[in-house]
Amino acid sequence: MILHKALEDGGQVEYAVSPAQIAETFAGTIRFETELLTGNTLYIGTEGAKKLVIEYRPPTKTALFLEGSETPVVVPLPALVMARVTVGNDSPRYGVYAVKARPETVDTPLFHSPLPNTGMGSGGGVCWGNVRKSSAETLAGNRLDEDWQLLLGSVFTSHSVHGKSKRFPNDVRQHFIDLERRKARKYPVSDLIAVKATFGQLLKETIR
Repeated sequence: MILHKALEDGGQVEYAVSPAQIAETFAGTIRFETELLTGNTLYIGTEGAKKLVIEYRPPTKTALFLEGSETPVVVPLPALVMARVTVGNDSPRYGVYAVKARPETVDTPLFHSPLPNTGMGSGGGVCWGNVRKSSAETLAGNRLDEDWQLLLGSVFTSHSVHGKSKRFPNDVRQHFIDLERRKARKYPVSDLIAVKATFGQLLKETIR
């Protein structure tokens, strides 16, 4: 493809460029984002090659495998929010948080996810260990079903287990064992630890 540039003296200069170069240039200037959506997909945003998808998971009883046991604990989990950021072919980045209700406004407060191996670093990052990455088809799409399955189907270790439960501040896994022993039907949201951030702040920090 040839681009032409007009000069002040009336002449022209020709530049040979590839369609891929043009697409890459324009992609870096295009931004798209939704408002808060209905259903479990809360938000989709793109900026150049970067894409952010945020999904809501309602409170659900879930079987969790804890390191050292071949039998899962079956416990109620609070409502959760997962954010996935992809940039081209780079490995995706994730954030997982708990919420007391489905986010309906950007002012919805976030809480630490009670799941081990989440909340790594200063945010809600996930330590995946040797868990396989979601398929290329999933990463190109706008659904997080496979990501949730990989996370919740993994073995939860001793990584990032402290500071996630008021009753069991040293190891949230003890909370899961206690919930199963008591046959709890709902996760006690009063036990969640606040992140001191809102859903809107998550959007701003993640899409940057």
